Amino acid sequence: MVAGYCELAAPKAEPNSLPEYQKARFPRTVRLLHKREFGQVFGDAKPFGAATLTVLARPNSFGHARLGMVIGKKKIRRSVDRNLMKRIIRESFRTSLNDLPAVDLVVIARPAKQVDRKALAQDLQKQWRRIRKAYLDGTAATAATHV
Repeated sequence: MVAGYCELAAPKAEPNSLPEYQKARFPRTVRLLHKREFGQVFGDAKPFGAATLTVLARPNSFGHARLGMVIGKKKIRRSVDRNLMKRIIRESFRTSLNDLPAVDLVVIARPAKQVDRKALAQDLQKQWRRIRKAYLDGTAATAATHV
């Protein structure tokens, strides 16, 4: 083997022809990263509640939705369940990102002994629809009253 050459290395791809597994990303630009960003959402947000979680939504000026999660140890005891919940939330958000309005979202877990994958996924889809309807129709004040 010659230095700098690997027989197993794939040839360079064109910039717009990324494989599907590389397109499915969760970049930093769609995440809430700082305490200040979470504080703004907690301070001025509309709640959208479900059995397994609560989603807080607040309009932003970025032109796309951003996601933050609060999955506390007191709410979901086992780290395996907390991590599963985070993966399900991220995937649901990532697949719905193009349909969501420009809002900052914070998903807060409700207490549970175990994470029910199906119920969580259904609750998330329901909340994304409610948020889309509330902010695209301009009726955020009335849609967010059900918690």
